Amino acid sequence: MAHAPSQGVTRETTRALLRLIVWLTVLAYILDLKPTLRLVSDIIWLGAFLWMYVYRIGKARFDPRSKYYYEELPLRLPRRLVPHTVALMVLVAASLPWSGAFFTGGCAKAGWFNNVWPTGEILASRSVFFIGTLSLLIGTATFPLVEEFTFRGWLLRSWTRKLGRNWAVLLTSALFAVGHFTFHAGLLLSHFVFGLLLALAVLSANSLWIAFAMHYSYNLTNELMTVPPLHTYVGNLFQSGLFRCDASGIITGLGLLLMLGVMLDARRAQSAI
Repeated sequence: MAHAPSQGVTRETTRALLRLIVWLTVLAYILDLKPTLRLVSDIIWLGAFLWMYVYRIGKARFDPRSKYYYEELPLRLPRRLVPHTVALMVLVAASLPWSGAFFTGGCAKAGWFNNVWPTGEILASRSVFFIGTLSLLIGTATFPLVEEFTFRGWLLRSWTRKLGRNWAVLLTSALFAVGHFTFHAGLLLSHFVFGLLLALAVLSANSLWIAFAMHYSYNLTNELMTVPPLHTYVGNLFQSGLFRCDASGIITGLGLLLMLGVMLDARRAQSAI
């Protein structure tokens, strides 16, 4: 099926970045709400986003006359790629504490863990534990969703057509890193490497959802590290030799290699579909 004429890379890029700003601005206001209202707002936000960019675009795949037709994205996740997706989520979550120490230079320094992962308050009160848990699980999906649609969706697709796949992967990953507005060199590098992994995952599986799953796992693990019981346990564990610089580097590298291996197998499975 032929695609509708391109709107132009500059216009598509501008539209993608404006969408990102608008949706993130709404999320910034939601973050300041009380737990119950925040949960309801997150659900409305997710519903609106999925309706606009999944449901309508999904229907437009079968109607070339639709104005949403040109925005077709790889929104399918074949069943045979579900194990790969789960494996990547587990690897992202499992390697996060060590990659955090490696890229930020923590390496078991006193006080580093509490600075990176301060104790959270959303689940601390028993009176809001249930609402807080739902808010954590649902709200954590919002940022990965809009960021993946922007960087590994609209921008990667548009820039690949203009600049080629390699440059598109590098530039979207760089923009993803800079867009987190951190001036720490290690964090910038960490976000850039993660952006590369997310782009490679999308290209390997031809599915935007696999990158969303990895990003969600990353953000959820970050949030869980601040929950008091886990925060205390990992904080104590961090003082051990497991988080020395050499160990952190080895575990981080091993995690990256395993993720690349899973992506290669996902590419093989995808090509067989």
